[in-house]
Amino acid sequence: MTGQVASYLLIASALPRLSASMGAALLLLQPVGSVLLGAVILDERPTLLQLGGCGVVLAALYLATLATRRCDPRDEEADYSEAASHQSP
Repeated sequence: MTGQVASYLLIASALPRLSASMGAALLLLQPVGSVLLGAVILDERPTLLQLGGCGVVLAALYLATLATRRCDPRDEEADYSEAASHQSP
């Protein structure tokens, strides 16, 4: 119970700092973390289907972060403001 409460508090504090698409994508990491913690702490053995699902989630997150980085308007605004601050009047 404590682990779940702690994870929700961390998620709630991080979501305002992330784009909606990135926050939604990162929420998919919770099941992957559960599988890993179950294996490490409880000595559970994940099935091939569970490991395959974790792999699919990680691959999807990787692709989502690539797409978000390419079209994140905050990056373009930061580049523009940085370029504007280096120009002489």
